[in-house]
Amino acid sequence: MEYRLGDLYEVSNGLSKSGDCFGTGFPFLSFSTVFNNYFIPDEIKDLVQSSDKEQRSYSIKAGDVFITRTSETANELGMSCVALKDYPKATYNGFCKRLRPITENTYPLYMGYYFRTAQFRANFLKVASLITRASLRNEDLLKFKVDLPDIETQKKIASVLSNYDNLIENNNKRIAILEQMAENLYKEWFVRFRFPGYETAEFENGIPVGWEYKKINEMFDTSSGGTPSRSNPEYYDGGTIGWIKTGELLDSLIIDTEEHITSAGLQNSAAKLIPVGALLCSMYAGVGKLGITTKEISCSQATCVFMPKSYVSNIFMFHFLKLNKKYLENISFGAAQQNISQVIINKIKFLVPTKELVLEYDKRVESIYKQIYTIMLKNKNLIEQRDLLLPRLMSGKLEV
Repeated sequence: MEYRLGDLYEVSNGLSKSGDCFGTGFPFLSFSTVFNNYFIPDEIKDLVQSSDKEQRSYSIKAGDVFITRTSETANELGMSCVALKDYPKATYNGFCKRLRPITENTYPLYMGYYFRTAQFRANFLKVASLITRASLRNEDLLKFKVDLPDIETQKKIASVLSNYDNLIENNNKRIAILEQMAENLYKEWFVRFRFPGYETAEFENGIPVGWEYKKINEMFDTSSGGTPSRSNPEYYDGGTIGWIKTGELLDSLIIDTEEHITSAGLQNSAAKLIPVGALLCSMYAGVGKLGITTKEISCSQATCVFMPKSYVSNIFMFHFLKLNKKYLENISFGAAQQNISQVIINKIKFLVPTKELVLEYDKRVESIYKQIYTIMLKNKNLIEQRDLLLPRLMSGKLEV
């Protein structure tokens, strides 16, 4: 049956707070979490200082759908994320809208897939205003047409698609374990100083002899990227060069990017090709988010790119920055949005171990990151298979 979205849901705007309210308090559904997930993760890790009244007004309950209401481009507008359970005391971002069910005609697991289909998302292209940033009005959203099968069919389709997501989730858990192994080894050797041979090592002023503090710019070259003009479609249409934004930096390897640019876009902007194995760090829109490239890509000006000019590797620096993310946030500036500059990053001092020890660490974690890369590729293939299946199931071309 065909419905208007307003026949199925009521819409509410989200919570807006000043920057100093974030990082402590109660669970907060961020724009990034909505953008990157079909369904809200089991645990919401972002925090905000919110009152009881705000928690009631901006609550998150099973069946709620969260949709991004603003973005840099129309194609990124209206990304959705569905709650499959209640999240006590949680609130959601002001750059998102909440759709709360008002009927029993929707099955949340099914709707999580449906709202991400090209069929439904085509609605956003019709109403997006691109004067400055794409935006979405409540009245426009509630007029969207929705084609739904009966509840039992919704459940069957959702079951098929969720099998893929269960495999993806299991793989993500394996990745998390492997990443923790690499981080634990870093902590053991370079934070707790329990490296091979530490029992007989000499210490001076609390650090092993032969280790010394260096500024980042003594051991790394840094640069940033750029954004091809959005007003010129030739810079994006048919592009094959990956172009990453800070929201895609997830403290892990980078397998692919959401957007791609053309050679013309690369040549006519400050964007540049970044080699395989480069370390990326966000300088604003969430300071200190990290990623390591697995193929040549480009990036926005909000990203700091690290390339070693000595024996200290990007993997080593990745774990140093990851463990010191709070420090990066503390030395950043800006009232509305925290940011940090390359100048400040380059002046950061870190403890540099001996060459032999860094090379030994790299050798030990190399196999770990190879496994992570292999599993990520498997997940990429599973996602592609699920997304190919999705429109066929939703349209009824493939029966369940």
